Amino acid sequence: MASKCTIQFDNNPFGIYYAGQIVSGTAELITTRPKTIRSIFITISGFAEVRWTENITKQDAQGNREKAIETYSASELYYSNEKYVYGQSGGAQLELPAGKYVFPFQGTIPPNAPTSLNGAWGQIQHEVSVVVDRVMRYNNVFKQAYTVVSPYDLNLNPNHSKPLQKIEEKTFCWSLCCGTKGPMVMSVKVPFGAYAPGQKVRFNIVLDNQSDVHCSDVKVRLMKKVVYTSRSPETKTKETEIKVADNHCGEVVKLNKAEFNEFLQIPSTTPTSLESCSIIKVSYTLKFIAKVSRIHGDLVIEFPFVIGTVPLYASTADEGAITTQPGSGPIYKPIPPPMFEEDVRSEQFESNTFKPRYPVFLNDPSLSTNGTSAPTGPPPAAAANNLYPTANISAVTPTPPRATVTPSAPELQPLNPGRVMPSPTQPINQQNTSKAGPNNAPTLEVMGFSLPPDYEPTPNDSTGSIEKVVYIYELFFRGEDPTQDSPEFWNEFFLLQPNVESLEGEVTKLTSEQFTLVKKNLNMIFQKCIEMLDTDHPKRLCNSLQTLCSLFFAIFKKSTADNSYDILNEIFGYEHMDKWMKQLMDHCNQILLGDVTENARFMCLKLLLVLVTGTDNVSQNVLLEYLMMNTLFDAFVRLLSDPTLRAQHGHDIVILLTILVNYRKHEATNPYIVQLSILADELALNGYGQMISQSLIDFCRQYMQSLNNAQSSSWFSSLSNIVGNMFVSDEGCERVQQIKANNGLLLALYEAVHLNRNFITTLAHTQAETSAPPSPSNTLSLTQPVPDLANAPIIDMTQYPTNLLVAVFQYCSIVMQDNKNESSVANLKLCFLILTCISEDQYANSMMHDNNLTFKVMLHRAQMRHRKLNVDRVGKSQPLAATLLDLLVEFIVSHLMKKFPMELYLLCVGVIHRILCYQKRCRVRLNYPWKELWSALIGLLRFLVNQEQTLVKKCNIFYLSLQVVNIFNLFITYGDTFLATTNSYDELYYELNREEKVFTELHAMVLRYTTMPDCEYKDDVIKLLNALVNILAIVKHFQNKIKEWLAEQGLSTPTEEQILEVVRKNYDLTLKLQDSLDHYERYAEAPRHTAFFKNMVRDVVADTRKQIYGYVKEAISTIPEPDNAMITSTSSNT
Repeated sequence: MASKCTIQFDNNPFGIYYAGQIVSGTAELITTRPKTIRSIFITISGFAEVRWTENITKQDAQGNREKAIETYSASELYYSNEKYVYGQSGGAQLELPAGKYVFPFQGTIPPNAPTSLNGAWGQIQHEVSVVVDRVMRYNNVFKQAYTVVSPYDLNLNPNHSKPLQKIEEKTFCWSLCCGTKGPMVMSVKVPFGAYAPGQKVRFNIVLDNQSDVHCSDVKVRLMKKVVYTSRSPETKTKETEIKVADNHCGEVVKLNKAEFNEFLQIPSTTPTSLESCSIIKVSYTLKFIAKVSRIHGDLVIEFPFVIGTVPLYASTADEGAITTQPGSGPIYKPIPPPMFEEDVRSEQFESNTFKPRYPVFLNDPSLSTNGTSAPTGPPPAAAANNLYPTANISAVTPTPPRATVTPSAPELQPLNPGRVMPSPTQPINQQNTSKAGPNNAPTLEVMGFSLPPDYEPTPNDSTGSIEKVVYIYELFFRGEDPTQDSPEFWNEFFLLQPNVESLEGEVTKLTSEQFTLVKKNLNMIFQKCIEMLDTDHPKRLCNSLQTLCSLFFAIFKKSTADNSYDILNEIFGYEHMDKWMKQLMDHCNQILLGDVTENARFMCLKLLLVLVTGTDNVSQNVLLEYLMMNTLFDAFVRLLSDPTLRAQHGHDIVILLTILVNYRKHEATNPYIVQLSILADELALNGYGQMISQSLIDFCRQYMQSLNNAQSSSWFSSLSNIVGNMFVSDEGCERVQQIKANNGLLLALYEAVHLNRNFITTLAHTQAETSAPPSPSNTLSLTQPVPDLANAPIIDMTQYPTNLLVAVFQYCSIVMQDNKNESSVANLKLCFLILTCISEDQYANSMMHDNNLTFKVMLHRAQMRHRKLNVDRVGKSQPLAATLLDLLVEFIVSHLMKKFPMELYLLCVGVIHRILCYQKRCRVRLNYPWKELWSALIGLLRFLVNQEQTLVKKCNIFYLSLQVVNIFNLFITYGDTFLATTNSYDELYYELNREEKVFTELHAMVLRYTTMPDCEYKDDVIKLLNALVNILAIVKHFQNKIKEWLAEQGLSTPTEEQILEVVRKNYDLTLKLQDSLDHYERYAEAPRHTAFFKNMVRDVVADTRKQIYGYVKEAISTIPEPDNAMITSTSSNT
């Protein structure tokens, strides 16, 4: 059970106070185990805050317009009284024993404190908070809001007593044209301009409809307007207007007249704002509406209206003032005390569900008495010490009451079930007699030993319980039964902290004969662990989960070491395994979705990870068959959909889904594949993508930090690092390990993109790093220095990715630079397979080519001797398709090496081909510098021709050359459908002629291999020869034209512009139409990539197993405390 705190107010169960009164009560804190704390303090505070977001468009430094989200906010602190009730501020560590503590609190509300309000974009909140300042952990914060009503006596302003009256008329269009009908005239009278909630606003409406337009309804509405004002980043207002009350009087047909004498009752609502709050203002409007057809427009009369907390005395009389003698003043009935009701029409600011209660005055004859005398003139204000009692003069100096007060003001009455009233005030020096300290602390019994309430554990004490656990393990594995004659053995056993190393050692050292001896005890331990998963006791639950983790770890390890021995059958027996595994899965499902501590949910997910990583080859893990039969997919989806649970457990869930999807992937029906492929829950898919993007963004951030650190070091340090790296193996580098650690989430991204079309929509979702705003009680105090924001470091947000697709691009650019080891090459291949799946998707392509979705992406480029890197790594804002082409061009030019990565080049060129096919098919004209792509592809062909003798023995260079040449043929044949400008064609032909030597040598090489009878790539050689026809024709045609022009002009070294002019004038060329240039073989995982993914999953399983073992080994099954939860009288769940 987690800690619980109940905050109660003295003689005031609903916590309702007037400004100037004293707030007092008690906070009852119950803890179920000892805590290490610094102090406990109680804060009584009042504050206001507003906050909203807007989509804006702004210009960056280059003048480009970008879309962004701006947050507008402001806050005001009215009072904050803090008192330490246990320990002191910044004190030494204290041990808070388990038990019940009662702490009194008391504080004064300032007389000018504003009225409580809960609105759509802000709140005025008054609250009591109890903070347990913990050591090395999040503080426990328990809060209880209370209502404060700022007095607003309507009798103090004579203008409120004036009646409201107005006459308006409206002439409709055809009445003006024909002149046969008159206007619609409405006259409105209201006795007063201000009322209090609960009162009836009586009104008189006369509607003289002289027009030819039918009035369908005459109605009265009371509208509430709340204006929120921000101070940061600029002063700006936002308004809301809601209907508080209305009354429908009836219709008035054309050429008729009607009179309505009715009333509008005011419900519980926020009083009109005074000057005490400058960022939230409340005002009211009383509207009288004659409803006509939409084309004419309604006839409307509006009055500013005031809502107070004390009604006008004249407005409380049933039929106005009563006079006794001519010339004497009116005698008013006493005002009965108000009831306090929730504002049922209030809005909700963010997660605040507290509803303030406001005074409601109801005319109750049983509470009325006749006055005996009255002063002349209007009635003065009510006595301040009668209706609004304040603290004594030493605490607050109230405004002196008026000298003459005849009308009896409403007095505070004792609470009864029908009324909710503010409590009478207590003198500020009155001391609460409640004793602060533990009461009836529980006694804990562990294995027959009783621990007293004041027991304080020491480092040596914990050793005793671990030794006890080890001793019990030894008894079990010697074949003895320590449970005999002890019916409470298992309840007490699971209160002890498991010893993972000891339990693993006991299992792994067993021989085959010893297994047979202890089989009964092992069965019993497993069964009792599974049965204990149904307990409500958090510690027993966590310990049983950790024990199961340890046992499965040990058994899988033993099974791997001795393949000839079926340990699982020996433990469970196949005849009972179905029953126990089904029960285990059912309990895991309940824990994941149930109301348990987060420590238990963590350990449950670790147990599932232990089960799925038991064997290197996932498809050989027999226990996964039970996860297929008892699927937990729905539970995983629920956790991914919840932002809080996703942040805590999302990584484990994504890894679990990835491994489960790969179980017998191409051998049998896998329910996780089916369910993941049809998943359409947007929250779950976004959560899935958010976990992947978070990991990739963190990797990119760490890489940037390492680059910045390297640049800031001296040249000597850099030289030392270069020399040192010559003697360090690549696999041992830290970056290689970091890249390898991302294999699991990259594999998860691949599975989502490959299987689920709905996941594509999440690729461009912005992944904002948000945090909850600080509580007003944690804002700067008057004595705390204000930080110097002028010298604060500037965070360049363009350095880090903003969505999943951008993160993938930047991550790929980093991985591309490290290609000297198998781990990085495998990781990069997985990246290219992901890009292949994305480039085949119609929606992904449309999103990447959308000119309205532009991003600045930092693509990292490798250091190369033949080029100089741009200092500004952040490129211009452009569509993501242009960024993807930049990434692919970078790979082509930076990986021309003797250890040629043929497979990666085929995947890279395949992605380029798919993008161009989409542009041709959909006639999308991407504004991109195609010359860079053409130069890179020609450079690739040059490298293949020059390295022919070396590469042809290792790989099929003709197939890669064919893919490159077909890309040029696609530009030549269909470029007019997707090239952005006509000049692009000229530049293409210019590049082909400038590099004509490359194509001539390629043609010569192909001709040579066509004559070789033993060439194993003969089919691809013939295809490549046919593909070169158009390019060779273009080169030959323009080479002749250029030579003729040079001869005519007498030039030997023409400029680029001159050659382009020759090209433009000589397009009289007939080319061969080639088929299937815009077709490609759609990606299929099997059978080409089956072995690759099998090895990738094997690596992910091994890495995950290593991490999980370390977690389970070091885990301590504590009961976590709630973090900053709002708790009143219910338990917190962590």
